[in-house]
Amino acid sequence: MAHGESSGISVRDFVALLRRHLWLIVAIAVLAAAGAYFYSSSKTPMYAASAQLLYQPAIDPTNPGAAQGYVDPNAQQLRVEAATTVIMGPDIAKRVEAAAGPSSEWPSYGMEATVSSSAPSGSSSSYSTGVTVSVSSPSAEWAAKLANAYASEFISWGADGQRKAYTDAATLVEAQLKDMTTPEERASSEYVILQDRLRTLEVRAATATGDFTLVVPATVPTQPYAPRPKNSAVLAFAVGLIVGLGAAFLREKLDTKVRSYREVSELLGLSVVGRIPTIPKETLAKGPLVTVSDGDGPAANALRRVRTNLDFVSMGAEHRSLMIASALPGEGKSVTIANLAVSLALSGKRVFLVDADLRRPQVHHLLGLRNVAGVSSVIAGKTTLEKALQAFEPRTMLPVVGSVRASSATTVDGGESSPRLWALTAGPTPPNPGEMVASERFAKLLAELSAMSHDYLLIDSPAFLSIGDASAVAASVDGIVLVVNLKLTRRPVLEEFRELLELLPTRKLGVIVVGEKSEDRHQYYSDR
Repeated sequence: MAHGESSGISVRDFVALLRRHLWLIVAIAVLAAAGAYFYSSSKTPMYAASAQLLYQPAIDPTNPGAAQGYVDPNAQQLRVEAATTVIMGPDIAKRVEAAAGPSSEWPSYGMEATVSSSAPSGSSSSYSTGVTVSVSSPSAEWAAKLANAYASEFISWGADGQRKAYTDAATLVEAQLKDMTTPEERASSEYVILQDRLRTLEVRAATATGDFTLVVPATVPTQPYAPRPKNSAVLAFAVGLIVGLGAAFLREKLDTKVRSYREVSELLGLSVVGRIPTIPKETLAKGPLVTVSDGDGPAANALRRVRTNLDFVSMGAEHRSLMIASALPGEGKSVTIANLAVSLALSGKRVFLVDADLRRPQVHHLLGLRNVAGVSSVIAGKTTLEKALQAFEPRTMLPVVGSVRASSATTVDGGESSPRLWALTAGPTPPNPGEMVASERFAKLLAELSAMSHDYLLIDSPAFLSIGDASAVAASVDGIVLVVNLKLTRRPVLEEFRELLELLPTRKLGVIVVGEKSEDRHQYYSDR
């Protein structure tokens, strides 16, 4: 993947994110559910009751034989829509108070009345045929009582209105009949028609219904519709999971930790040549060279895999000198290179180990060698390279006496072999370590070592991002192998590290990841 590109989050990364932040997601969801439950439980229970009215014009009793099935849908729609307004009007409110009692006696908290129009259930018609009157109240009895009161008083109001209209019309007809006093007028057809009309109006006034019928009266509810603590808790838990997941993604975005070798490989643009688990404290108590003290342990096995992989990435004699480097001090680079050198020597390789960290040398401590003379002494001309080199026997973990020139010509004979590991310690700390490793004499020292018979020349260097010594050392080697500790290194550090490495002409062969926390690597690598 190109540097800086993003291919989105994979399923593996998503699952890993969930595992890392599961506590946060669950905590937010549980807190949200608990808060919603207790908040909902503290609310006053509310009950709702509904009465349903059906628009149903009265049958004309004066003409029972006429067709009564047809209803003008437009007129019906207008009547239903008007009803939803009238029911909530002041006229009906006064009538409800007269029927149910003064409003001052009603439960005041949360009392609410609503009206809605509706089409028949299962009908595709867009015309409304009925009205639903709903009342919510903290009292179940009052909710049903008021819903029925609103419905009944609206029907009565409509019937009274129709009755008054018919009565007023009948009064006018009666007046017209009284004005027809002569026998000729009373015998006329007009008088007969007026009499018939008067009878019709009287019948309609007596049978007025208001065109609405209470088809489903409100009943006293047995359960409150709100609050519902359990429902609120379930909904809040679901919302909390979403919020928690968002918080996990935000935390992941703000978190600069590098969590896996895949991230290291992606950020540095290099392949991983080894993954070394932590060295337990009880193992380190036996000594830092775990390839010998704990030869069957996970760290030793991982180092043997690194040893095998180096045979491939170094491509034989093409990369004879390898610099082991890290971005920051304390990442376990010196422990790694010392154990790697021992592992190579135990496999039969002839190894030279050079401590080029003249400011914070560690090799002599790890191998138990003297640091009286070393790199600084050879460069300053105070001793020769052959005298400064010290032989080390990995099996006994003890220094041995021998000449590097003589041992290079010695072969295995009679079960004994010449030393396979030679170390050049840093030597006394000079006043100018940066200039010393950048000098031509240091390059000549490495060239002289490369001319000797060996399989690997391993160089322990200072951390790249702390001082500039490592870049100077890199100019004198064939290849660089990086060490990254997941416990210490952050993404910005690796991004800066990559930019610095891209400026170096030396080939970068790969990266050794230490301290990865995975299923078979439960602890971090030592910080020595």
